[in-house]
Amino acid sequence: DLTSDTLCYIQMAYDVLAMGAERGAPMLLLQQVVDDLFAFWGSADDNIASEESRNLLKCGKYVERLDLYIRLDYSFPEVEKEAAKLLARLTKVPSLNSEAARAPKGRAAAAVVERIAMRRFHFDYRLAIAFDAPVSRHTFLFRFFPGSDATQQLWGVEARLTPAVALPTVQDAFGNACACGHVAGVHDQLSLRVSGEALLRGGTLPAPLRDAYALPTALTQPDAAIREWLPALPGDPVRAALAASERIHSRVAYRPGVTGDGTTAAQALELGAGVCQDMAHLLLAALRSRGLAARYVAGLIPGEGETHAWVEVYDGAGYVGVDPTHVRLCDDGYLRVNAGRDSRDCAINRGVFLGAARQTLAVSARMTEV
Repeated sequence: DLTSDTLCYIQMAYDVLAMGAERGAPMLLLQQVVDDLFAFWGSADDNIASEESRNLLKCGKYVERLDLYIRLDYSFPEVEKEAAKLLARLTKVPSLNSEAARAPKGRAAAAVVERIAMRRFHFDYRLAIAFDAPVSRHTFLFRFFPGSDATQQLWGVEARLTPAVALPTVQDAFGNACACGHVAGVHDQLSLRVSGEALLRGGTLPAPLRDAYALPTALTQPDAAIREWLPALPGDPVRAALAASERIHSRVAYRPGVTGDGTTAAQALELGAGVCQDMAHLLLAALRSRGLAARYVAGLIPGEGETHAWVEVYDGAGYVGVDPTHVRLCDDGYLRVNAGRDSRDCAINRGVFLGAARQTLAVSARMTEV
C-alpha cells in the first residue's frame, strides 16, 4: 500500500541525517527531519486505502514509542499507558489475531509491558584457532548459537567463518544448536565470529525434566569428601542451590589457571580453587547427590572476557538459574548459549584434522547493554 511518493519522505529524512553527520552538526537539521516524518504520516493517511494497513503502520509507531520510553527509563504508569494505546490499535488489525488485544484491558497492557520491558544486549563472540603448521581435511563442530525461548529473544544473529565454507546447523541431544563444517584445503587458521542482539528477562524457564540431569557424570561424580563437606540442604531446590553455592564460595577461591577442562568437581574441592566451570560442576555434584535434577549452562554475562558457566536447577515447573561463582540467582543479565549434563556437553569447539600441528585457541566475548 505504500507508494514511492510516500516512502520518499523517509528517504529524505535519512538523507538529511546523513548530511548532518558529514557536517558534524546534525542538531541543526533535526527540524527538517521532523518535517519530513510528519509529511510521511500525512501522505500515508491520504494514500493508503486500506484501513487495516493504516492501523498496522500505526502499531509500528506505538512499538517504537514503547521502546523509546523503556530506554529512557520512563515510569511504569507512563509505559503502561503507551502499551494500552498499542493494544487499542491492535484491536483494529484483525489479521494479527492478537490474544493480548482480546484480554481485559489492564491485564493486556501489563502483558505487553512485560514482553517489551526486557533488557536489551548486543553480544559479540570470537573464537580463533591457529596452527603452527598447515593442516587439511579439517572437520569441526561449533556450539555457540543461542536460541530464543521464554526468557530470551534473539534476533539479528550472524555467524561468520574464516575460511568461508558452508555451515549447516543441527541440534544436539540436549537441544543446543550446533554448526558442522569441513575445510578440505590446506590452512593454518580457522576463526568463528557470532554476533547479534538479545532481549533478556530472566526467571524460570518452563521446560520438561530430563532424567539425565539427575544423574552424576564423570566430571560431577561426588566422592566421600564432597558428601562429608556438604551440609544438609533445604528441601526447596532453589534454596538448596543457593545454600550449596554459599558453601562453595566459602571453600573454593576463584583462581584461573589451576584447573583445566578435565578437572572434576572432587578435584576442584581438593584444590580449593578454580573457575566458574569448576564451581558449576561442584554445585551439580552437590545437588545431584541430594536427588535434585540440575544442568550445566554455558553463556554470557555483561562485560568482556570469555564465556561464563552457571547451573539451572529443576524446581518442578522449569529450570531456575543459580550462579555459584557470584552466589546469586540468574537474572535478566544472563544469556544462555548451551545446556547439558556438564561442560563436555557444552563444549563450543570440537574437531579433527589431518596434519602434525599444534593448535592455539583464542577466545573473546563481549556483551553490552544497548
